Amino acid sequence: MDVGCAVGRLSFELVRHADLVIGLDLSAGFVRAARTLVREGQLAYVPVIEGELTEERLVRLPTDLPRERVEFVQGDALALPFPASLFATATSLNLLDRVPVPRHHLAELNRVTKTVGAALLVADPWSWAESPALPTAWLDGRLGGDNAGDSRTNLQHWLVTACRHPGASAARDASTGRCAIAATTSN
Repeated sequence: MDVGCAVGRLSFELVRHADLVIGLDLSAGFVRAARTLVREGQLAYVPVIEGELTEERLVRLPTDLPRERVEFVQGDALALPFPASLFATATSLNLLDRVPVPRHHLAELNRVTKTVGAALLVADPWSWAESPALPTAWLDGRLGGDNAGDSRTNLQHWLVTACRHPGASAARDASTGRCAIAATTSN
C-alpha cells in the first residue's frame, strides 16, 4: 500500500516486487491520472512552468511494467478504508507533515499492516506548517514540549520504543498486540 501516492510514481515501482499494489490519495485528480496511466500506459499533461507559461508533456510507463497489478483508490490517510492486518508493506512519503494529526496517520498505517513481518517506509521533509496541523500535533521540530527535538529522532524513538520493542508491552493493546498510539492532540 502506498499512502499519499499522488499519480503513482512509487506505486508503479513497488509493483515490480509485489503481486498487488494499492495506491491511495485524497486527490480525485491524482487518482484519475494514475488510473489513466494504468489503463493506457501513458499520460499527457500540461504543467505550469512559470507564471502563465506551460508546456505539453507526455509520460510513458515502461512496457514491461505489470500495470494490471496496480490499483488506485481515493481515500483519507487518517481513515484508511482497509481492514486490519491486510498489508505486508506500507509507504508514506512526503505526507506526515501534511496531515492534521500525524500520529493518527501512523496509527492507521500500523492498523492496516500485518502484525508480524510488515515493512514500513516513511520519508518526509519534516517541513511542519500550521496550515495542516497545529504545532502541538507535530512530531516535532519544536524547542519544548512532549516531542521536543527533531522529527526523525522522535519518529524513530516512537517506532522502536513504543511500537516494536519487545519490552514495551505497556504501549501495546493487550487484545491485539498492536501498538497503542495516541491519536489525540491538545490545542
